[in-house]
This record gives sequence, C-alpha cells and structure tokens, in this order.
Amino acid sequence: MIYGLILLISIVILTLGFFAERNKFKLLGNILYIAGSIGFYEASYRILENSHWSLYFIGICILGVAVSRTLKNNILLVSTIIVSIGYFDSITTKYFHYIPWWPLAAVKYIMHLFNIG
Repeated sequence: MIYGLILLISIVILTLGFFAERNKFKLLGNILYIAGSIGFYEASYRILENSHWSLYFIGICILGVAVSRTLKNNILLVSTIIVSIGYFDSITTKYFHYIPWWPLAAVKYIMHLFNIG
C-alpha cells in the first residue's frame, strides 16, 4: 500500500521534472528527475520483489531506457542503468551464486548496458 503511494508520488515528481526542464529550468528538472527516478524504481522493485512478477522489473528498466532516450535526458539514462545493474546483481546472486562463471556474464551484460547510451 505504501509503495503504491510512493510510486504515484514519484510519477508526479517525474512529470514535474519534465515540465521544469521544458520551461528552461534545467537544473531543477534534473534534480526532480533524480528524486523521481529513485522513488519510482524503489517502489516498483518493492512491489514486484516477492511476487511471481518479479522478473518484469527488467522490463520497467528497459522502458526507463526508452523514455530517457525519447526525452534525450542523460540523468534518467544513468539512473536507469545503475538500477538495472543493481537488479542484475541481486538476481544473479540469488539464483546463480553457485555457478563459477557468472561474473563473466555480468561483465558482458554491463558492457552491453553502457553501449546503449
């Protein structure tokens, strides 16, 4: 319940950041983008964390990359990449911690993420 409210508030903050950036308040827009993306990704992760929908969080990260490229905002792109790296780390340590070569796959995944920008 509380995470749904945080999700709604962070969407409002992201929207305010969009309008602030479009109205020549770039710094305020970037600050609002950072605050809104932290709240959005945190609430999304907590909502999906212990459900059978938890792997859909990577889809939310992909959507975040698409939105950041559409808006041409690097702040959103960096925050989305950091969140997706953290999510990838949590998934691999949860499911693949006994496989000795998973760090190589993680490095390859991270290299692909940084090639998006």
